[in-house]
Amino acid sequence: MRVCHTERNTAMPHKKDRVSLTLSHEAASYVRGLRREAKAPSLSAMFEKLIEDWKSHTETARLNAFADAYYDSLAEPEIAEASAWGQLGEEGLVGLEDNHEIASPSAVHPALAVR
Repeated sequence: MRVCHTERNTAMPHKKDRVSLTLSHEAASYVRGLRREAKAPSLSAMFEKLIEDWKSHTETARLNAFADAYYDSLAEPEIAEASAWGQLGEEGLVGLEDNHEIASPSAVHPALAVR
């Protein structure tokens, strides 16, 4: 299958590039099925959605890897403090839900005492 995309409306703020693709029959059928399911107006729109989804997926994976690397690099005292802040946040949310007073940071964990 050959797919061509052209946008001729020069009033649009973003110009589009024409791209030609050759896909296997199976891949072309799959994309057409996705287009029907997504009710995309064209195969070009479907490919743009697939690309945006992939970009979002890879950016999420990159940010998760960055967060994992950060937390893996923490020393034990930093982990304890982060955990205590998390516990305080949870208790604060429960307190808000139950209309109770929110615990002070140092009441949750000594590492959170004001320095």
